[in-house]
Amino acid sequence: MGVWNISEDNSYPLFEVMPSIVTIVSPADGGSSISVTPTLQWAAGATYPPDSYVVYLGETSGSLEAISGSIEATELEITSGLSYNTTYYWRVDSIDQNSTVEGTEWSFTTSAFAPPLPSGVTLDSDGEPTGTASGLNGMITMQRLVVAANDKVFYET
Repeated sequence: MGVWNISEDNSYPLFEVMPSIVTIVSPADGGSSISVTPTLQWAAGATYPPDSYVVYLGETSGSLEAISGSIEATELEITSGLSYNTTYYWRVDSIDQNSTVEGTEWSFTTSAFAPPLPSGVTLDSDGEPTGTASGLNGMITMQRLVVAANDKVFYET
């Protein structure tokens, strides 16, 4: 991609090369059941690779906020802040010393939270628990911690 400009003294035209738009690697555009701590990955445009990138993320298409400063890596790990069962939109802008090229907007939906349910309980179509809990479901009730040492825990039940 490029744009024609005129030199400072208007004596000749200059062709300014702009960085290429990145392509998505992961998560796939429109992907579902994505972790709430995903690693966003992209590939640099092959024609005119940029010097750096800025990553944007948000819950509303077209209204994204920068979640990174200028970075050189082609991935960004999100370690917190995303909600379960939510659609997020993201894009990566390509930057060089002369210009910034806005990237394509992509989306993904995070996984639905699936906590372990007690025996006898299921979720209905609205995600609400139904049924009557029965059994201990492999859990123990601790009354008193006796000692913890050398990567072992000793306790009374």
